[in-house]
Amino acid sequence: MLDRGDAVEHDRLVAGERREEIDHRAIARIDQKGMIPGIDKNPAGDLLNLRKIHHHAVGCIASLVDHLTGQRNFERIAVAVQMTALALVIGDTVTRVEFKAAGNLHGKDRDKNGAGLYHCRMLSTEDHRRDSAGMTYVYPVVSRRAGGVSIGINLNTNNACNWACIYCQVENLKRGSPPPIDLSLLHLELKGFVGEVIDGDWMTRHVPVSDRRLVDIAFSGNGEPTCAAEFAESVAIAREVLLERALLPQVQLRLITNGSQFHHPRVQHGVALLGEYGGEVWFKLDRVGTISTRAINGVTLQPEKVLTNLRQSIRLASTWVQTCWFGLDGAAPTAEERTEYCRLLAEVADGVAGIHLYGLARPSMQRGADRLSRLPKSELEAFAAEIQKKTGVRVIITP
Repeated sequence: MLDRGDAVEHDRLVAGERREEIDHRAIARIDQKGMIPGIDKNPAGDLLNLRKIHHHAVGCIASLVDHLTGQRNFERIAVAVQMTALALVIGDTVTRVEFKAAGNLHGKDRDKNGAGLYHCRMLSTEDHRRDSAGMTYVYPVVSRRAGGVSIGINLNTNNACNWACIYCQVENLKRGSPPPIDLSLLHLELKGFVGEVIDGDWMTRHVPVSDRRLVDIAFSGNGEPTCAAEFAESVAIAREVLLERALLPQVQLRLITNGSQFHHPRVQHGVALLGEYGGEVWFKLDRVGTISTRAINGVTLQPEKVLTNLRQSIRLASTWVQTCWFGLDGAAPTAEERTEYCRLLAEVADGVAGIHLYGLARPSMQRGADRLSRLPKSELEAFAAEIQKKTGVRVIITP
């Protein structure tokens, strides 16, 4: 009964349904409990009366628990998911279940551009979940560094990255590259969501008043975006969407990157496309030196290689250096680490637009997270003053 793209797993939740329109609440994450009872949770004589699920059917979810009746002492029923999947799970144990595809009686189907309701909780700077709007590649966040709503593009849907930063907030991070990108779906999602943000009331419903401004489309996500073979094509799609809505250059294109792939011509092409319309690169530089980068970023970086890639970025687009500054094992970065950092930055001081110096905002999901500590604002201010004195580069602090 199920399409090959569906799966019933992880507490009987249908995985892989992020593209579905959601009328009331987001489809639960696969680590959430209580979607559909297992056979061993189904007491004798208790039935699910699915005829009371009301106006939701295939491809939608019942919005509230009280649309289900006859449950009595069920302990873990929350909402019904895709009807065909529910049939597979309970069809052998619950008799006389009536399935009827009623369609979307709300009259709010996605339009031809992919626009829908995109329900998610109220956004905050602490919540950067990539599935917050129920899409595969596109997700909204409130960015404290960008200063408003950022529409993120996550090309690393498999949580794979070529680095392993100790402070990374991505769960189940693994080493590797992104899977092939469905460019048609990316275009559909981005065009639809931009339309919802600009023309609809999504901003009013999901963004605090002080942050209700669209500032950028940012390539970031759950890994290094430039590792995607289709990175340049993805940038072209984002640029096209913004041009169609006459949003360039006031809404910027941004690339948030570890800078490790700038020697590839395909990456240079993508960054050049971004730079043609005033886009920016935020180039990661947390520490300098092989020992420090191994401890912080999980890779061994030669300073010369970092400089080469950084210069390449500066040549192609306006480039900011982004530096996460925090304590490790109860100690702040050493004087030697600060000196090495400033020495490298002095080499490109006349080319970089500035430095984003920021502290820990969200908890790390990596092994060793308990070794990290947030530094006081005064510590970041002292380092910013040292950078400006030694390099002349302006520093913006986000504690």
